[in-house]
Amino acid sequence: MIISKEQVDYLFERDNGSPDTDPLLGLYKLVIDDWDGVNKLSGFPKAGAALHDYLSDAFVKHDMFFPWVNRGFSRNDNLDPWEVCLSNCVITRK
Repeated sequence: MIISKEQVDYLFERDNGSPDTDPLLGLYKLVIDDWDGVNKLSGFPKAGAALHDYLSDAFVKHDMFFPWVNRGFSRNDNLDPWEVCLSNCVITRK
């Protein structure tokens, strides 16, 4: 899956402080089908270098660095620059 700068920017623009608009949650909803049906996620998605850097900068800019560090995506330089890969993740559905 490829994520664009515009998609990332939108997640931060719509954030109004409520849990429903949390950018990190929105990011997970972008990359995991039927997020509401997920019971447990083990592991972290991998992001290409450009996407990871852009996300990291955005979370720092919006004073959300620690949630990103604790629950964000890992960087993988072998992926396309804006690609996300879920091969590290085990998703348990409800």
